Amino acid sequence: MISRKQIIDLLRSDPLRHIMTLKMINLYGDHMIFDVIQNEDSWVILSKLPISASAEYDRKTYPESDFIILIDGSKEIDKKNIVDDLPSGTYIVKTYDHQIKDHLEKKYGAKKVNSFISYTANSAPLLEKKFRVE
Repeated sequence: MISRKQIIDLLRSDPLRHIMTLKMINLYGDHMIFDVIQNEDSWVILSKLPISASAEYDRKTYPESDFIILIDGSKEIDKKNIVDDLPSGTYIVKTYDHQIKDHLEKKYGAKKVNSFISYTANSAPLLEKKFRVE
């Protein structure tokens, strides 16, 4: 059994790539369940957060869902099959990995429900602001 500290250490090996899961562990770690596969230096982590323990946004946006699933891993390992052993239910999968997205669409008929881009920076570049209100 792998400890939460070991999971965090794996995720911190590439913190920008795994920032969402690190944030969720920081906020909801006591409620999360982790499945980990390690093979020498390769690893994949499937993190499950019950929707009832999640942020108000997720509970309101996906009220019919049972869990939020986050999938992270090293670049060398095939991550897509880790979702094949989940019990029946409704899941929201948050992932950056296109192979996982393709696998979920083909095997389970998954559909994209929402998407966003977020970033953190010490200083933002100056951008020309354009607003349109109708």
